Amino acid sequence: MFTRAIRKNKGLILFLLILFISLVLYSVLRVPVVRVNELKNKIINGESVDRGNYERTGYYNLNPILSEPKLEWSFKISNFLTRNFQFPSYSHIAYKNYVFLIDSHGILHALNADSGEEIWKIEEEDFTFSEPWLIADDVLFYTVKGSFLYPNEAILGADINDGREVFRCDLPNNEVIDKSGFIIKDNILYFAVMKLGRHFGIGLWPYIPEERFYAIDLSNNKIIWRVKEKCNVENYNPNSSVFTFSWYSGNTLFYYNHISRTLISIDANTGKIKRRTGLTLVDAVPIVDGKLFLKDSVYDLETGETIWSINLNYKYFTTPAIKGGAVYFAASNDKEGNVFALDIDSHEEKWETKIGKIVSPNFFLIANSAIYLYEYDEIKETQLVCLDTNSGKILWKYDPLKAIPDFDKIRTMVGEPIYSGWKESFTNPVPEFDQIPSIGNGTIYISGVDGLYEIH
Repeated sequence: MFTRAIRKNKGLILFLLILFISLVLYSVLRVPVVRVNELKNKIINGESVDRGNYERTGYYNLNPILSEPKLEWSFKISNFLTRNFQFPSYSHIAYKNYVFLIDSHGILHALNADSGEEIWKIEEEDFTFSEPWLIADDVLFYTVKGSFLYPNEAILGADINDGREVFRCDLPNNEVIDKSGFIIKDNILYFAVMKLGRHFGIGLWPYIPEERFYAIDLSNNKIIWRVKEKCNVENYNPNSSVFTFSWYSGNTLFYYNHISRTLISIDANTGKIKRRTGLTLVDAVPIVDGKLFLKDSVYDLETGETIWSINLNYKYFTTPAIKGGAVYFAASNDKEGNVFALDIDSHEEKWETKIGKIVSPNFFLIANSAIYLYEYDEIKETQLVCLDTNSGKILWKYDPLKAIPDFDKIRTMVGEPIYSGWKESFTNPVPEFDQIPSIGNGTIYISGVDGLYEIH
């Protein structure tokens, strides 16, 4: 009789079985899937990351350039005579004997740091390379954005020696990772994405965006934790992320949602959201020991109180950088500019050095005992400046346009202004350069309108 019942209802049973399998597959497809991983049984950590470390202190333990540099080599990716325009689209990254950059056609180039010669390059079919990226255990991690036919984005890892793919994590087709980046700490991959109003490549508006945070164990490819939070924000573009910066400090992850202007603190072990702090950030300022370092103040993320602040009558401020027990930054207005070194606890001034009238807000880095920044005035125009961290003494100034001998010809061909409104906004006081310089291998790398230039 039981057998007869099964025969009678086998259609229903088959339907339920198919439904169960579909639900399982749907559940699997709705989470990131690691498809390639040659990093198992390794303990890896990020070695070359934005602003030097996951606390974004702006400090790099690299040999400084103590005397005025000179141009060593250039790598051209554009041909202005044939109007084959390709520009460095994203910040470049230097590591060991390599320099990596992405051009505006979505091609990843790996260069020899000594000669500037191209060693290998990758052009993903139907994908576009994108920021962010980091290097861990000789693997370059980066993201690729999907297309209409292949909507899934992915986190990829390439062997720095030959460009061979050694890691790939595909995201669901309605999740996007953006500038906030990803963090690899003790073999765990952390990242934040947005669940979009998009399915199978089709944008649909009614969906409420959702913040999603992940921790994936790279030793077994398993998700350790996943956190989902509804994100009720206005002016939300359903085809882009809202996260712009990320940090790891004191076993706590931090992500900044630039739409809701919220800094989100997450326990790295459990994924539990500790708190949300309302802030307006325009750059990845340092977060150290639960303290957020703003342009002219220090904020306690635990208590929500300001630890100390100073009243400086300036219009433009650089992102602070931290070395040891001091915090460094530059500030300027339309008449003068200065570089400051303050005690990190008492905010007592250690030294102050006068520089040009205007400073570039998004370029202020420390390489061991040297500070690098851009200054600008109408007479000398743009100068790359190097100061000693201990005394504030100016060690040298360098005109970065020396790195582009045929700049005037290039400027005429592409038209002026290359970047409209640069002088009014001062987001970059060097109109000729799309990206801020990077440091590594004891050198400085500058993106020009037609390629990459190394000064040493």
